[in-house]
Amino acid sequence: MRRPSIVSLLVVLSVVACSAQERVVRDETRISVRATVPETGGSVRVTRAAEGAIHELPDVARVREVALGENAERCALLDDGSVWCWDASDRDRVPTRVEGLDPVTRLYGGQGAFCGVGEAGRVSCWGAVGASGSRWSRPDVLAIPPPSAMSFGVSGGCAIVEDGTVRCWGTAWNGHASRPLSSIETVPGLAGVIALDAHDLSRCALTRAHEIVCWGWERFHHMGERREDGFYQHRAIRDAIDVALTRENLWWVTRDGRVRGMIRGAEDRRRSGTYRYDVVDVRGIADAVAIESAGATLCALTREGALWCFEAGTREARVQPVTNVRALVSTERSDAMCAGTTDAGWLCKERDGSWAPLAWGPRVETPSSVSAAEPVCGYGPDRVPVEALSAGYAHFCVRLGDGAVRCWGLNQSGQTGGPMAGDPVRSRAPGVPRPVTTIATGLHFSCAITDDASLWCWGQGGYGQLGRGDRSNSSTPMQVALRGRVEAIATGRMHACARTQGGQVWCWGANEHGQLGDGTSELRTAPVRVRGLGAASAIAAGPDATCAVDRGHVVCWGGATGSAPPHAIEGVDGSAVSALVVAQGAACALLSDGSVWCWGSGAEGQLGAAQSIESARAVRIEGIPAARTIAAYDAEICVSGADGSAWCWGRATSRRGAPSSRRRDAEPSPGVPRRIEWIDRVIAIAPGNHEICAAQQTGGVCCWDASATPRPMSW
Repeated sequence: MRRPSIVSLLVVLSVVACSAQERVVRDETRISVRATVPETGGSVRVTRAAEGAIHELPDVARVREVALGENAERCALLDDGSVWCWDASDRDRVPTRVEGLDPVTRLYGGQGAFCGVGEAGRVSCWGAVGASGSRWSRPDVLAIPPPSAMSFGVSGGCAIVEDGTVRCWGTAWNGHASRPLSSIETVPGLAGVIALDAHDLSRCALTRAHEIVCWGWERFHHMGERREDGFYQHRAIRDAIDVALTRENLWWVTRDGRVRGMIRGAEDRRRSGTYRYDVVDVRGIADAVAIESAGATLCALTREGALWCFEAGTREARVQPVTNVRALVSTERSDAMCAGTTDAGWLCKERDGSWAPLAWGPRVETPSSVSAAEPVCGYGPDRVPVEALSAGYAHFCVRLGDGAVRCWGLNQSGQTGGPMAGDPVRSRAPGVPRPVTTIATGLHFSCAITDDASLWCWGQGGYGQLGRGDRSNSSTPMQVALRGRVEAIATGRMHACARTQGGQVWCWGANEHGQLGDGTSELRTAPVRVRGLGAASAIAAGPDATCAVDRGHVVCWGGATGSAPPHAIEGVDGSAVSALVVAQGAACALLSDGSVWCWGSGAEGQLGAAQSIESARAVRIEGIPAARTIAAYDAEICVSGADGSAWCWGRATSRRGAPSSRRRDAEPSPGVPRRIEWIDRVIAIAPGNHEICAAQQTGGVCCWDASATPRPMSW
């Protein structure tokens, strides 16, 4: 959260950081300690081994403000107005002074940039905003009036200036249309702003009227209803004093000190493709004055300086061992958070959940067990974060935060886009003509919905799965002719289904098990409408079956999980379903409360039980946390937890669930969910035939195979 000081609050806040996206380049020069010299005016002397030169580092106790970057980048404002920046993940953690700054009075940081406000009100920024885009580039002057708050998202930032208006620079988003700003511009129609927050391509502003107004990419429906002036607003929110915008939810602090959230519920049956958003209260917090988000964790600061944190999936707050907090900063993508206190200086939250003093200089190594999240998952060259991930047999596709698509892996049928090749390709941009909102992959083909609600498919077409009326392959995306706007796409092994506006479901491709739902077993090269459905919402396709939510019921057809016509599944509340997946012989539903329910065959552990069973009625999967996303390939099912963990069960899990050095001689049943122990901060996971890939909150992707050795991806 980036907000100015609010006189009415008893606690003076200086909250300055948000998620970061431009990863900086680490200086690999080694550092070694020569001496600690307390009598030298609060500094530590170190020497660069490569140069032999001695440098003095300032005492951490002199830090007044802290700003956080994307992963482990941190900057600190000292009592003399100087700013020092360093990489907290580096073993030596040696800060570098940012040269060329006026004495700084306020420090801001976030996605791709750090900015300092000088004594004369001049704003200077470095990092991704700087001219060179290097790690600690020489600061550039940002020609805006002195800001009271700043916030950074993907490829741009915004600031509140003294008259309560908002100035933005970088990339501007209005719905799905984007354009680079050649100069700093004032957001029209927005005044009286007292706080800002950003997540990727979306921004939210808190006004003096205690209302929250948002703008940005319109698929983030939790920002509210679209107004005539282009802004989004939940009109029921009229009592906010602070706001936090996350990937999936909107959170705020009320005037009476409660913390509330806008959580996506079931689909609105009156308007297909839209969802109801329910207001929820966080339990355990009273007298809050501010809120910050760091990945799946949110923390609220109380009037007395106490700190309460909770996970978005549980909404049960717990007090932290930090007192007398005066300022709170965080970064969405790296889960980092630091608190400034009146008596203990600055404290930062460690990966294990403990709080430790802010520190720089060589760290003391301590023996530890295998650590979670050892790999730093990879990015593409433009550093735009991954927001969705899908797996085929041996190829993967991602949707980036700017709507672009990248695919890699096997390409013998053109499924990654570009010229067909027998060997796996590293990365391809398939050439979808517009920004993409949804991506899905089948066995050897891929599909995407663009921002104009049209559907495009490419890759193998031998069973008509490209939906264009023939059985040829295509490495170029081809539009599927459907009636009405396309709102959802589901891909099976060799068939696909789409839901259009009004809840109609259309399917095409292979049909030997009746998975197209047209009452036949004939292959279809063009879309045919599924019989027996009313207004469907969520849809999913698997190897030889398809499922949907229809008028509050989960229904399936084809394969071992259903029949023709579609029939209802007992034991699962369709009105609470947020996602469906279909595996080999089974299917699962992810509910809005994070629970997962599965039905069908359990012969290969698909139902999550320790023994092989079969159940026509949905059974709950035990032993996993509240889930955020769910995916399946063949007989393997995986979820990403609301706490950032990753879990899988079913076939292949026993050989892909944990590093080989930690395997036991007696492997448990494949039906027992197993945590992927070496990775956390997961926002999406996609199992394929040979590999699993996961996207992290940092925006990167890692993949691994049976050896369980993580491989950061790049494209």
